[in-house]
Amino acid sequence: ADGGVYAGDTDADGLLSGTGRVDWANGSYYVGEFRHGQFYGQGKYVGTTGFSAEGAFADGQLTGVGRTEYLDGTHYAGEFQHDLMHGRGKLVFGNGSSWEGEFSNDKMTGSGTWKEPSGIVYIGEMKAGKFDGLGEMTYEDKSHYVGQFRNGNRHGQGLFDRADGTLYSGDFIEGEFTGAGTITRPKQRGTYVGAVNSWQPDGKGIARSEDRQMIGHFKQGQLDGKGEYRGSNGQRYQGEFEDGEYSGHGVWVDSDGNRYEGEFEYGEFHGQGHFTYAEPLDGISSFNGTWSWGRLVSGDEQLVIHAPEEVSEHFLYQQPDQLATALAGLKPGDPEKIELYTLALGSDGNEEVFNREINYIESQFKENYNAGDHGVFFSNSRRNLDGRPMATITSLQRGLDAIATNMDSDQDILFLYLTTHGSKEHVLSFDQSGIDLPDLSADDLGEMLDNSGIKWKVVVLSACYSGGFIDRLKNDNTLIFTAAAADKASFGCNDNTEFTYFGDAFFRQSLPKTASFSEAFDQAVELIDKWEQTEELESSNPQNHRPEPILEQLRIWRENR
Repeated sequence: ADGGVYAGDTDADGLLSGTGRVDWANGSYYVGEFRHGQFYGQGKYVGTTGFSAEGAFADGQLTGVGRTEYLDGTHYAGEFQHDLMHGRGKLVFGNGSSWEGEFSNDKMTGSGTWKEPSGIVYIGEMKAGKFDGLGEMTYEDKSHYVGQFRNGNRHGQGLFDRADGTLYSGDFIEGEFTGAGTITRPKQRGTYVGAVNSWQPDGKGIARSEDRQMIGHFKQGQLDGKGEYRGSNGQRYQGEFEDGEYSGHGVWVDSDGNRYEGEFEYGEFHGQGHFTYAEPLDGISSFNGTWSWGRLVSGDEQLVIHAPEEVSEHFLYQQPDQLATALAGLKPGDPEKIELYTLALGSDGNEEVFNREINYIESQFKENYNAGDHGVFFSNSRRNLDGRPMATITSLQRGLDAIATNMDSDQDILFLYLTTHGSKEHVLSFDQSGIDLPDLSADDLGEMLDNSGIKWKVVVLSACYSGGFIDRLKNDNTLIFTAAAADKASFGCNDNTEFTYFGDAFFRQSLPKTASFSEAFDQAVELIDKWEQTEELESSNPQNHRPEPILEQLRIWRENR
């Protein structure tokens, strides 16, 4: 009994045999069955270090079904062979983690289920105590992986379903999604197929979503190098990318068919290029130019961009006469009837769209609303300095003064239109290359209109956040339409378009087909909403103020035109 004190049965040769108990000097003991001097049969061994073993013994070793426990709380119940866990069983560690399944030579080897207190659950194959082979893992955050493991890591073919719904299907190397695979993002409704590295697109691949498709070489999740972009709205680009942005040489085509071929930087036209319009604009089909961060700074013989110093000189020496001539063209109205006087300004010269809108409105109002001698039109442009007076705070004020002088201020109606950029601070941009112009705030415009002495007014503002002007301008005698709510952007401001969204919807699409400004606004709002939904843009939410007194005055004006 190896130095222990035995009490129990013996055989004819004096060997321990039958039922008995051995106690050792260190406090360890065994109680159970013996045969030929060794533990044999059912028994229990208890050591001094907190270890105990209970079950079927053979030749002094656990062999068969048994149970072991350790001081730290670790315990095993299952099959043994020669004192080693071997066969099926359940091992629970002191920290609460457990493996229930197959064992070989004291190692977790074979198929089974691993669980951790944190919520991690693995069902599959183990090899020498590590996940190895086919398996299924659920993580603390409910992410889920099904596929191959090696040496404890995801390795080989697999499918990883993140808690946020993102799916990774393909090659895994030492736990990382690397190789070839597919990334699916249901929330963004997007899919990527191609080469991946450390969970990101990296190498040749195709990324698709509801509104776009990107093809080419990816680096750390972004197109980098040669690639192609195709938008669901018809916009497309083919050329060089850097960090997901157009950068280098490329060809860009917008949804209207306008085409640019040339140099790009961080997604903007930047450098030399050639631009071709889908339809001739300003009488030009195409031109060569130089761009700086999306802004055309010089053109060719077909499209002249005036330098800032040219604009400054023109402003100093030509502008006063231009403004005086325009204001002198105003004529007094007929005192026997209500008449409409028009003042329209396109006040940001950085993008030609505002000047083009004023061109259209001037022609429209001269033809339909007697604006030939009852209207003045101002705009800023880097392309045409001689067309009309510049739009400035001074020209706005002088225009109001001249109209007030010629109209019957008690009965005639002012139609005031401003098209430009607007800010969240509710300020309208007045900008012309080469000249430092002050902008126009809601308070400034309100004060100018209050001091004009003009009673009846229609004020139309086409700018981002223009709804923020309504509270300052509104009264019973003023009809107000704005392209956007006080906290919303409006759309269509572009150097290569003829109209803003609002200008197109109100003046070109709706006004010729309706009987009043109010009807035109309502129809324009429907059109804008449709366009914005098609383009998946956040609603600009155009606003209005329509008191009955001004509506009645407009009805009388229309009836007696």
